[in-house]
Amino acid sequence: MRLLSTLFAFCSLMVISHNACAHSASSLPIVKPVMACSQLVDQALPGVEAKVSLTSAKVITSGNQTFCQVKAVLSPEIGVEVALPQQQWTQRILQVGCGGLCGSINLSLSNANGCVPAIRGEFVVAATNMGHAGSMMDA
Repeated sequence: MRLLSTLFAFCSLMVISHNACAHSASSLPIVKPVMACSQLVDQALPGVEAKVSLTSAKVITSGNQTFCQVKAVLSPEIGVEVALPQQQWTQRILQVGCGGLCGSINLSLSNANGCVPAIRGEFVVAATNMGHAGSMMDA
């Protein structure tokens, strides 16, 4: 639950509050960023109970879409990466899993393979390292 509230806080930093409860997923309005990606590192995350340290925020390109890639650590040591769409976010989030690769963060939009709206920049895409660094191969 703390991770989910953190993800929503990232999103709230980027957008104007917008009530879309009455809209279906296919008709949700597009919400644009209200601040530059580089400004996110200096922002507080409203409503987040856990200590979150934002470590970087930079614009990346995937296909023909741009995203603000935010890296953070959720206390005590959960690594988090979030790709915030820069052009056509439709107020949805896709949390990609790590499967057998837990211990590292793989926030490649190719992990959203088959999820066309995510590839088109309509979803925030998020991933974590599940709270530890390393992999089964390190054992």
